[in-house]
Amino acid sequence: MPNLLGLMQTSARTLNAKTVYPSVTLIAHASMLGGVCPSKHGVDWNDYLPEKGYALGTDLFDLAHAAGLQTVMYVGKEKLIQLTEPSSVDIYRFINDRDLVIADRLIADFPQDFNLLFVHFPLVDGMGHRYGWMSPQQLNVAYRADEALGMILAELDARGIRDETLIMVTADHGGHDTLHGSRLREDMTIPWIASGPGIQPKVLTTQVNTMDTAATAAFALGLSIPPEWDGVPIYEAFGLPVERQSAPCE
Repeated sequence: MPNLLGLMQTSARTLNAKTVYPSVTLIAHASMLGGVCPSKHGVDWNDYLPEKGYALGTDLFDLAHAAGLQTVMYVGKEKLIQLTEPSSVDIYRFINDRDLVIADRLIADFPQDFNLLFVHFPLVDGMGHRYGWMSPQQLNVAYRADEALGMILAELDARGIRDETLIMVTADHGGHDTLHGSRLREDMTIPWIASGPGIQPKVLTTQVNTMDTAATAAFALGLSIPPEWDGVPIYEAFGLPVERQSAPCE
């Protein structure tokens, strides 16, 4: 993943961040973008079940949209629409295709004035389930996901906005064999990478939890963080004193 490795050289980063239990896609994403543990967002399902509604509480998209910021979401799994109410997303695209196609569609219809853009690549997970975590087939798809990331970075460069864009790369969960969802270290450990304005390139000593992703993005956008959020900004990434750290969810 040369594009990701290159990005890491200018990033605050850790390869030992933690997701939530159960370490599955929808529950973990609800914590990642909602800033809270699963006990608060109420998502206890992992399929597209529209009758279940949406994650509870005020999430990152709610905050940004209420502040008048343009919010955009491109996802490769339909169930991710249940992360936030549609009224909080100005542009939503579900693209049931390869990661490279998702990136290509984004670039072809690039949002001119986005403030919060979430892009989800699904196939590394899919190949892990089919062939196994760290299998040659999964690693090949990881290479393609890296190409898709490179396309987006190049588009930011071409538009002259990369220097003013905070880029965060993370995952919802890890995996083992052809599974995930347990408390195993392989399932619970995720990368967390932040690069952009104000970021101090370094390996983080702060323990990062996935709920901190929403809090860090809100902090960078100048938004007030809801007191009920379990996540906190990763101040160390900005070279600031660490006021407090989040605790792992029970």
